[in-house]
Amino acid sequence: WLLARKEPLAALKKLPRSLLRSKMKFKVYQKSSTEFFESSENDLKIPNVDFHKTIGDQWKSLINTYNQGQHTEVLNQTKALIKQYPQSISLLNLQGAVLRMLGQLDLSVDAYKKALIINPSFAPLYINLGVSLKIQGKRHEAIEAYEKAITLDKNYAEAHYNKGIALQEQGNLKEAIQAYNMALSIEPDHASASHMLSSL
Repeated sequence: WLLARKEPLAALKKLPRSLLRSKMKFKVYQKSSTEFFESSENDLKIPNVDFHKTIGDQWKSLINTYNQGQHTEVLNQTKALIKQYPQSISLLNLQGAVLRMLGQLDLSVDAYKKALIINPSFAPLYINLGVSLKIQGKRHEAIEAYEKAITLDKNYAEAHYNKGIALQEQGNLKEAIQAYNMALSIEPDHASASHMLSSL
């Protein structure tokens, strides 16, 4: 999954909240700044359909279109595909991301929650949900989402990092430091966690 990663807080504060992380680029099946876009096992359980073999090229095209900032086009395409594959975690995850980029935060949260109903044990979805909640100003709920990701995978460096950002924004510096240190203990080259830690 592509993951939320690493803009310093000072730089983020210069942007309108609705545009946070809008510069992020995503590559299929690689870590990135905030999102994770990889397939879930649920996609492979759609009756008689191997999801990514069936729409593999279209999926890659969707990600490329997203990276080019054509968010309305991506949203239209994902809506059509979700009608065909309503159980696809990948499509709901992408829909949540593009809705966030379009400033439709309530709908973004709804998309992630729909995906989590299908697969509540898919940790990256909780991180993506947490990002949308945090942009809404719902830091407590965002932290809860990050903690659910950590419960599912205690070695999820990005979950600890994002939790640290939310805690720092709340003014909980001691807990934020602990979260950044945990991210670095898992991923020592996590540049953003290192930067945030050194700025405190």
